[in-house]
Amino acid sequence: MEQNQNSSTPGLDPIDMLPWQLRLFLSVYFVAAMIFCFFSNVLIADYLKKSRHVFLQMDPISLHCIHHLAVSDIIFQMIRLFPMATTSIAGRWIFGDKMCFLNSILKFAPCTATLYFLIVITLLQVCKVARSEEFITSRSTARRSRILVLILWGIAALSSLLLALKDLDYLYQPWNMECEVDETSSFKIVVLVTMFGVPLLLLLLLLTTLIILCCACCPNRFDSRATLIVELSILFILTTAPSVSIKLWGQYGGTVPGWTRVLDSTLYTVFVVARPVLYTTVCNNFKEHLINTLCCGRRRVAQGSVDCAYSTIREDR
Repeated sequence: MEQNQNSSTPGLDPIDMLPWQLRLFLSVYFVAAMIFCFFSNVLIADYLKKSRHVFLQMDPISLHCIHHLAVSDIIFQMIRLFPMATTSIAGRWIFGDKMCFLNSILKFAPCTATLYFLIVITLLQVCKVARSEEFITSRSTARRSRILVLILWGIAALSSLLLALKDLDYLYQPWNMECEVDETSSFKIVVLVTMFGVPLLLLLLLLTTLIILCCACCPNRFDSRATLIVELSILFILTTAPSVSIKLWGQYGGTVPGWTRVLDSTLYTVFVVARPVLYTTVCNNFKEHLINTLCCGRRRVAQGSVDCAYSTIREDR
């Protein structure tokens, strides 16, 4: 295994070639995103732990997946956002060779796990719309949901494990401000397409099916829960598909401009930052919980779950 910290232009670090205004923006953006990501996802995990039985009237499997979306975002913040924020400020990789290796292989797991959780949530919503609420709820138990979540995390971790066992070269990519497994490796592309590309197409198919069912066949079921799932899936696809396309284009001989690699490293951060904001648009109780926490508990939060569940209960009757 070899590691190379040289940039594509000998003697010059591409991050130093960036205008100082853009470099300052990236530094502030990554630091702000890192702080917001950690704080908001801890709040989400705490809220779901206290209010699992009321959050948008979801079944136990969907709730566990929503909870672990927050967990995967916290892991993403530690593995990717913190190194990118530090590197953008320092202008170079400062964590050493071993951390470069870990960063290059572990960063796939949280994003892949998020994809699998969204697939399960969207699939269950499609089943609820196509069949019935009671059919899914009766088969969704807390025990089954915990087992499923563990399986999904295991499959997601497999992508990182395969890259580690293959003993591939890895190098620091200054444009990305993080370390990458050698992009000329065909094995990496096979793992990327198999573990991420194909499931991403499956999510797109399920999302299309859900929208068609809700709009054409069962418009009364396009409630706040379905709206949240559609928004999360669309946002995830928009922020990850360009990254996959860039890697495939570079693998098969295409010229990849440096600015697209900066875009690659920042796009998924948009999903991580926007997801808690989407929760506040569909669940007023979570918004109240957020405001109450920001006010250090001085603001009294209304009891009950009417705001989160009202539209679902009203439309399902």
